[in-house]
Amino acid sequence: MKNAPSSRRINDRRVSKKGLPPGAHVYTGSTFLADPDIEMYSYNREGCTVSHPTPDEITPEAGDRIQWINLNGINHTEAVKSLCETFHVHYLYQEDILNVFQRPKVEIEDSYIFLTFKSLEWDEALHHVTEEQISLLLTTKVTLSFQEKPGDHFGYLRDKLTSDISVIRQRQADYLFYRLLDITVDSYFDLLEKIGNTLETLENKILVKPENSLLTEIQATKKDLMI
Repeated sequence: MKNAPSSRRINDRRVSKKGLPPGAHVYTGSTFLADPDIEMYSYNREGCTVSHPTPDEITPEAGDRIQWINLNGINHTEAVKSLCETFHVHYLYQEDILNVFQRPKVEIEDSYIFLTFKSLEWDEALHHVTEEQISLLLTTKVTLSFQEKPGDHFGYLRDKLTSDISVIRQRQADYLFYRLLDITVDSYFDLLEKIGNTLETLENKILVKPENSLLTEIQATKKDLMI
């Protein structure tokens, strides 16, 4: 059973990498899974198979199929390193995958495209934004994704890949890469709506009964907007 992941706010204390050489494999986050979980979707027009291989069982050759390989648990640095070395990912990009404070960026190399960005969620219980570092790698026939923890916005894509009627299965790996990013960006708009509702509630509270305690809520909402 996996350890329960913790929520991370933008002001969490950072893991120091001072004195380490460039490309050092150090996970800087605070979400720790007991075991890494790799899910692989191998598909073409005719069908899709789902498996959970170990890093050692994955090869860069996809044959006549497209592959989506997703790793949950980037705190397992050896699993990340093994996957990246299989696909000849530069060690500095491996460092970016493990650094949850890395700012969003895209890098285009001869044999792959590397992208790292933030997936944002609204915590209904605590009424604030939590964030997760996600990295994507696109090769000719393979899309890799690296996540801190299970649970994401990609359930719709998983359902489509295993459906008999699937546009995704008729396209190449770059289309899946695009859809993963597109779905994440779309979720930002839902998040903005929830923050807007929070602001409206705060405004009503202030108009009805101004209290010093509301300053804390205002400050928290300001941090959410900064994220």
